[in-house]
Amino acid sequence: MNLETINTHLQEIEVLLNSMGTDVKQNVLEYAIERVSYILHNEIANNPDFIKAFSDRLKTISDTIQQKRLFAKMLHTDDATAHRIANSWDGVVKLPEYNLRAVPNAIPVVMASDNNFVPFLSVMLQSILDNANPNRIYHFYILQRGIAERSISIMQAQVNKFPNCKIEFIDVTNIFKTIPIRQIAGIWSLDTYSRLLLPYMFAEYPKVIYLDVDMLCQTDIANLYDIDLQGKPLGAVYDSIIKYHFDNNNTNYIYNNSATVLLGLKDWRQFNGGLEVFDTLRFREMISLDKLIRFTIWFTHRAEWFWVDQCVLNLLLKENWFHLPKGWNANEWNLIGNNIVNNDTDYYLNNWQSMEILHFNSQLKPWNSNMCYDICNHYRKYASNVQLYIERFPHHQYNLVTTREDMIWHYFPKNSVGMEIGVFMGEFAEYLCNTLEPKMLYLVDPFEPSELTSGDKDGTNFITVHNLREYFIKKIIPKFKYKSNVKLISDYSFNVLPLIENKSLDWVYIDGDHSYQGCLKDLLLARQKVKHNGIIAGHDYCRQFGVMQAVDEFCERFNLQIEIATLDGMPSFLIRNV
Repeated sequence: MNLETINTHLQEIEVLLNSMGTDVKQNVLEYAIERVSYILHNEIANNPDFIKAFSDRLKTISDTIQQKRLFAKMLHTDDATAHRIANSWDGVVKLPEYNLRAVPNAIPVVMASDNNFVPFLSVMLQSILDNANPNRIYHFYILQRGIAERSISIMQAQVNKFPNCKIEFIDVTNIFKTIPIRQIAGIWSLDTYSRLLLPYMFAEYPKVIYLDVDMLCQTDIANLYDIDLQGKPLGAVYDSIIKYHFDNNNTNYIYNNSATVLLGLKDWRQFNGGLEVFDTLRFREMISLDKLIRFTIWFTHRAEWFWVDQCVLNLLLKENWFHLPKGWNANEWNLIGNNIVNNDTDYYLNNWQSMEILHFNSQLKPWNSNMCYDICNHYRKYASNVQLYIERFPHHQYNLVTTREDMIWHYFPKNSVGMEIGVFMGEFAEYLCNTLEPKMLYLVDPFEPSELTSGDKDGTNFITVHNLREYFIKKIIPKFKYKSNVKLISDYSFNVLPLIENKSLDWVYIDGDHSYQGCLKDLLLARQKVKHNGIIAGHDYCRQFGVMQAVDEFCERFNLQIEIATLDGMPSFLIRNV
């Protein structure tokens, strides 16, 4: 095959790729890949002249194919089908009714929740109330889906303590039942799109603030309302996770997870939808309700993966939005939840107390995780004064001590009978023995003849023991050999604990099987063996393992609560066995 023939083949491939546009046809793409592979493997590979002549073009074609492949993953339907579905809608939107009339100079704050998120809604609401200016007027509107009447009454009483504040609950359950918006199954409720309607629902207000409930407000929300949006229809803050991947040119992430590329949005650093300030008039002048809904229908059927209304608004507004200071939506929590360490996360961790609104926008939340322990404890300590949160998480009302050594020194009884489950190299067992001078200390570990790696109390300084059985024989047995008050037991805790007399132990410290099932089994057995008012404690009360879930469920089942938690990197917990 000569240069002219190869050139003809490459032109054919380039025309095919360009002809696909935004509707990627898989069979055409595969044909192009096949032709490129044929030229590379059969003609060019062994011919330096051909490689020199066509290497740049082949690289461009290869990059285009990769881009088209990624793009194809984003598509749910072709453009014509998506438009047909959008045009089939009858144009009827029944906006929900609400009774609270707009008051001049009132600040409308909207949040949305179902019954499951009520405790966190109540915490966020309280944080706004506590920071509110008594000389300003605040109107809260809750877009609700099935919130229990009792919870509504409690939140109404919560707000009524502040004479300058009002609250109303607006049922949005049925708004989208007749509108063919495609829902991403199992991730977001269809009712999430009700946030799109705020400029139309609250047209009597010049501005309206929307806030997610997984937030904590640390300043007066009136300061946000007073910011001049400079003629823009919406004010918001960059989404930290998308900004990070854009700034680091992570094309794979952008194509697979951000459908904004569908409309060629050049700056993929889209704003986060957890906090939005609408200029209601300007927004309605730019985008009619009919256009908004039809675009949403088209987009959700066109794209395979998207962040619901956040993507819709970013695509419609593109860069026509006001960039609020990042402190108003400190959503770097998402970066931390994705284990991304960079300048943004460092700044967040060092300055979170001065940020206006903390946004816990990842699957790890301060109520189900000890990630960034000082922030989690700040949230829990604050939330422990909110009734609906206390009712859901009664075991989160605990005192804090600095380290687990402090916890042992101040709270564990001396001259007692105790057990450590999970001994590893025996260093903490030595501390227990020397500090508490126990009558009897049972040290339980299978000491299996296999490799085991473990960190210290902070989850750092990892040490690997290549054969724990050998280490047990050579190092641990000699360490405790002459201590008559220490009994080493080489076995699993679920075999040992049933042999211990009920209510005979003063305390148990659990640091063995970190899985949910394993930890829960240890907790249940320990409850039988520990005396009334004795101590059930343990290590690694954090989301990385199954320990947190097991401890929380254990407390809920037996109406117990964590009395003490530590500020170590991998926290310990203490429960009183009442």
